[in-house]
Amino acid sequence: MKDGDDVKMLNVAYYTFLRSIRDVKSMLEMVISPIILILILGTALNSVFEVSNIGKTAVAYVNYDEGEISSHFEKFLAIDEIDSMLEVQNVESYEEGLKLVNEGKVRTFIFIDKDYSQQLMSGNSVQIKLYEDKQNVFRTNIVSSVVDSFISGANTHYAKTMIGANLDEMSRKEVIEQIPLSAAGNIPRAMDYYTVTMLVFFMMYGALYAVYGIGEDYIDIMRSRLLSTPVGITKQLVGKIVGLVGVVFVQGLVLIAFTGLVYQSNWGNNLLEVLFITLSLAIFAVGMGTLGVIICRDKKVANTVLSTLIPVMTFLSGGYLVIVSDNAIYNAVRSILPSHLMHTAYFNSIYGEFAGQTVSSLAILWIMIGLMFVGTVVAGRRRFN
Repeated sequence: MKDGDDVKMLNVAYYTFLRSIRDVKSMLEMVISPIILILILGTALNSVFEVSNIGKTAVAYVNYDEGEISSHFEKFLAIDEIDSMLEVQNVESYEEGLKLVNEGKVRTFIFIDKDYSQQLMSGNSVQIKLYEDKQNVFRTNIVSSVVDSFISGANTHYAKTMIGANLDEMSRKEVIEQIPLSAAGNIPRAMDYYTVTMLVFFMMYGALYAVYGIGEDYIDIMRSRLLSTPVGITKQLVGKIVGLVGVVFVQGLVLIAFTGLVYQSNWGNNLLEVLFITLSLAIFAVGMGTLGVIICRDKKVANTVLSTLIPVMTFLSGGYLVIVSDNAIYNAVRSILPSHLMHTAYFNSIYGEFAGQTVSSLAILWIMIGLMFVGTVVAGRRRFN
């Protein structure tokens, strides 16, 4: 009997999915609208996202070495080409440098340990250490390129000393490699940015599928008929939710495929992670709509509430325009908004080098999904009993 109920639940999911997919008008609206908006916003605001002048990158610097090689590095940092890119701040200690990076006051901390020159001249493996702010990959790449340029030239020069060259003959050409810096692939273009934010925006509107799908079957006149069927109300509800999640997820897949192929939007190299984020978003959206209609007990009221809430969350999350603020209250509120969590998960997955933010954003979202599920069960029992 239990297996039979499970099959019936899957049938409910299948026919819910099929019925929604056949609603061509709604499907086109949920797919065509974001495609048009992405094109308009991505084209109109492209100049806002272009990097015309990268300016200087703030760097903290500590040198515990008193040898000749590190002194050449300090002279290297002072030459015009490097000075135009880096704003070097000499600090007193290793601890102070790390503190400045953690506080976001500098992008990178350059640290040279004691006996660096001696170890290098003795043929031992030794490094100029970099401690980077993982939130700004483009900036840290600039510093890494500068240091790598010095090390590359220094290695060449000191190899020459082994065959009798004079250390003082070290030339700027040996330590400066002209590498064009580009933001491409490191930060989103306008088209890339609005591809993600509009995807999140319209998938959040998938909550309205749940409002009308769940509301029609469990609140309106269909409720009494469904209660009389042999399939338990819980399994019917789960089947309905699974079917609706499938619909919203497929819409997300269509947008990802279209924007990637036609708009050449950047979806990164970890497609499976992007798809998992998309599935998580679909589950959240349907869960939000389900809980909303059960609590409101009216489709129109739930529709009004969610249709107002979703654009507001999108705005506060920077979905329409990037918002940079030092206001602690605003930043605290934004950090727990589902839209912001999804933006963070997508952008860090596509552009970031550190998986922690993607994981933490998804973890918070799944906690919200769990709370919504519990809320739906509690409110549903009261409503349907």
